Amino acid sequence: MRDNLPVIVALQESAMAAGSQSGQAWQRLSQDTAVLREHLDYLRERRHELPGDPALIAAAMGGMLATLAYALLPEGGPDYSDDEVVDTVTDLLLHGLKGALRHLE
Repeated sequence: MRDNLPVIVALQESAMAAGSQSGQAWQRLSQDTAVLREHLDYLRERRHELPGDPALIAAAMGGMLATLAYALLPEGGPDYSDDEVVDTVTDLLLHGLKGALRHLE
């Protein structure tokens, strides 16, 4: 996203400017998260319990990721390392707010 920041910002702001009635935000989010939805469909086909419809879950994940990236990318944003962001978001998406179960030794 850093390499294409002007394009990413323009797409995000264009969807917002079009307004919620245009459906542009959902259409873009659905297209951009197709690969996530495909993975979730695969899990559901294998009887993995999901918290909801794969398209909605993928869109929720994508919305969170896109908004976070939009907020973190500009100069002067919070100073988190890429590794910290990736690890935190991965843990959140895999384990939710309850966090990963940690085995005590």
